[in-house]
Amino acid sequence: MPNNKFVNPKELKNIYNQCWSKETCHPLFKRDWTSHDRAIGQNDITALSIFSIFGGQILFCATRRCDNYFWNCLLNGQEIDLTNWPHRLRLSELRNSRIIAVADIVLFKGDGRDEYFLYQRFMRLHLRVYEFLRKNKKVLEGFV
Repeated sequence: MPNNKFVNPKELKNIYNQCWSKETCHPLFKRDWTSHDRAIGQNDITALSIFSIFGGQILFCATRRCDNYFWNCLLNGQEIDLTNWPHRLRLSELRNSRIIAVADIVLFKGDGRDEYFLYQRFMRLHLRVYEFLRKNKKVLEGFV
């Protein structure tokens, strides 16, 4: 993807919305996950997936609602937050946000599982996104 172009977040949200599932949901939020609100429990692996496609940085903050929250800042400076969209984080949470290394995301073990479980969830989602894009090549035009 060209780094100087802006990504269309609505198109990106549509793609990920079709790829999120209860299998990719964080274990702490599986009870809350529904097909009507597919983004629940997906922010960590969605940020990793977007990072692996577009590069940039992963942003992190601790929230009152879900402890750890992740979203992206692309190389062109555009912030992408698909799982909280269109709602925004509280200003106090944004002020306390910081860039986080990909490897450090693995250290958040609030779900009581090891890093391989995060990797499994990430791979499920990421492969679904790539398969969706492969089957729907015209959708790529809506990306940028």
